[in-house]
Amino acid sequence: SEYMQSIYEISNENKRKKIFERHTKLGKEYKREEYEEAELMKNVENELMIEAFRLPNLTHPDTPVGGIEKAIIKETVGEKPQFDFEIRDSLQLATNLELTDFENAAKIT
Repeated sequence: SEYMQSIYEISNENKRKKIFERHTKLGKEYKREEYEEAELMKNVENELMIEAFRLPNLTHPDTPVGGIEKAIIKETVGEKPQFDFEIRDSLQLATNLELTDFENAAKIT
């Protein structure tokens, strides 16, 4: 790299060693700080999750218990649109438009 080339061009051996030592020390300090910050972030995220789990996640009392067969339509707004073509989901659209390549993706993973 350009940086390494500039270091090698320094003629004074002692000066070059001091520069390497200083940069090595800085690199280790940055790595240690990054590790400490990552650990702090992990602890904060854990505390946040603990607090989030304390929040109730209650459904409305009128919500029916059971599967889709128990679902109730409370309100319909507007008319259901009619199309003169086959309705496709996002996966079908992405595949037809060649926006995804699941065959090659499956080979990679």
